[in-house]
Amino acid sequence: MIYRMKKYEIIPDKLDLFNEFFKEYLLPNQMKHGSTLVGRWVDLANTKVTAIWQYESMEQYEEIERKIRLTELHEQAKKRKKEIDPLFVDSTQEFWKMTGAYHMKENGIMKPIISKEPNIPNFTERKIQDLTDIVFGEKREVKNCDALFVFSGTHPGHWEKAIEAFRKGFCGKIIVTGGKSLTGTPHADWPDESAKEADVIVSHLAEAGIPKDKIVYENRSTNSLENVLYAKESFDFSGIHKLMYICKSHAAGRQERTLRKHLGEWVEYVPFPFDAEYQGIKVNRYTWSETETGRKRVWGEFLRILTYGERGDIIPL
Repeated sequence: MIYRMKKYEIIPDKLDLFNEFFKEYLLPNQMKHGSTLVGRWVDLANTKVTAIWQYESMEQYEEIERKIRLTELHEQAKKRKKEIDPLFVDSTQEFWKMTGAYHMKENGIMKPIISKEPNIPNFTERKIQDLTDIVFGEKREVKNCDALFVFSGTHPGHWEKAIEAFRKGFCGKIIVTGGKSLTGTPHADWPDESAKEADVIVSHLAEAGIPKDKIVYENRSTNSLENVLYAKESFDFSGIHKLMYICKSHAAGRQERTLRKHLGEWVEYVPFPFDAEYQGIKVNRYTWSETETGRKRVWGEFLRILTYGERGDIIPL
């Protein structure tokens, strides 16, 4: 991810006019072509405005700007700006990148932004059905695909399902993702807390006899968004029309929204998930609402879908 920081020195009396210009001309054109607005602020003296935009890469930013310059709305904006100049005194632009992902710590362990088991409301039957559809995603027939995408994780299901998919001929290429999660707690069977997730998954695939030339992997990512973004640097998805993906069943809805956001809506996505257990309690599509652990886990996933959708990381509801 990169962030574009655009700063303006403005005339205080023209702040309202500048805001109207931004909302009518600049914002819709940027959003239409794929920019994500992180936020826009003005100082207390009404003399400086700062906007921060998020992009997957510098290449994406440059492509968006190229497309915007070809639009009719861009021409209208230039014409309107001439009519109301001087709209601002000066402007500067800088590009930034994050130094890391930061969360609060509890007992020395990084806490996720949204709790794995948040406080839960009362669920009606209709609410349970809606949450099931959103969180677990659409049920689809398993079919042969161009490739298999394995989301990061320490649960044996990540490699067990990948081995199963390959042996059944569902895919001829496997894309494995995962460095070290900043917030997750390793599965009880995980061999080494210092090990990178993709490295361990790949080793299991190799032990199962899957040829190395059938596997592509990245081991830098720390969350599911980065799983997809870093995978794009390691694998060319342009020829992928059907993509199978592996993750926990109660994360399938969010993970598919991540894939659709960053790989495209034209790809057919086929879930091949596994059910996870927490203290012996299995969380699956059909019985999650019967236990407190299941209700908390599913509600937490729903909150992530809302939050990450609003943030622009995934396809929103």
